Parts: sequence; structure tokens; C-alpha cells
Amino acid sequence: MVQKGDCSKFDVESLKQLLKLLPEKHEIDNLKSFQGDPDKLANVDHFYLSLLAVPCYQLRIECMLLCEETLSVLEILKPKVELLETACENLRKSSLLPSFCKLILSVGNFLNYGSHTGNAEGFKISSLLKLTETKANKSRITLLHHILEEAELNHQELLELPDDIEACERAAG
Repeated sequence: MVQKGDCSKFDVESLKQLLKLLPEKHEIDNLKSFQGDPDKLANVDHFYLSLLAVPCYQLRIECMLLCEETLSVLEILKPKVELLETACENLRKSSLLPSFCKLILSVGNFLNYGSHTGNAEGFKISSLLKLTETKANKSRITLLHHILEEAELNHQELLELPDDIEACERAAG
């Protein structure tokens, strides 16, 4: 099983224990130099002799352990990756997200009118964070509040955006 790298009979803990039980260098030297009747050896020494017959046995066991650990990590990650794929698909297919970004761009261009940034054709995604950082003259009111108010008054369909990309919220959490 070890020679073929067959992990079907071992779990992660068994392989870790097997690594701990591997013979020390002096034990290996003693077993290799043993000239007597192998049938008279203890069970442990028989086990060690069978391991020594496997080329690179320690490396093989370490590789088997790595494979088993990788499989368990992949099982944990698979649902998370699937959720991210769904979120990305929601973003790609959303008809409301481009409209919402266009509204944000329009508001930004309005606020920056007359400056060199007042006629922008786009914005960096990272600048979206500034929507909650840019405060109005009233406390706790941000630029995002004003944009949502504009959407509520003139672009009601944009209020459905959270439902349109709901997998993104689950993926972010």
C-alpha cells in the first residue's frame, strides 16, 4: 500500500502516527546489518524491515499524508468556491449594477464639475469605499445616502440591486 501510495486504507491521523513510528537512523542501520533469522525478530522489527523494502518509504508516507490533507482542505473549500462562482456570475449578469455605477459616476461628475476630474468616464472600484466616507453637512449622512435617495426618487429599479446580486453578500460574509 505504501509503495503504491494507496491512501484508501489510511486516514490523516493514521498517516501522522505512521510518520511518528518510523525507525530512527540507528534502528535502520541495525536492521540493515542484521544477519540472523528474520523470523526471530519482534513484530515491530518485521514491520520496520517491510518498510525498509519500500524505496523512499518516508517520502512516500509524507506524500500520502499531503494528498489526504489536501483532499480534506478541498472538501472544505469547494462550497466556498462555488459560492464565489455564483457571486461572480451574479455580477456578470446583473443588468442593474452597470446602471447603479452610471448613477454613481454621474453624481461624482456633478460634484467635481469644473475640476479636472469633473468629466470622468469611469472610476476605480476602490473609490466606492469613499461613498461612505464622504460626509454631508448633517452628521451620519454620507454620499451613499444621497445616491440612494436619488435612486429612490428617480431610479426605483436600482433599489432591486441587492436582490440582483444577493450571492455577493453571502460570499463576502
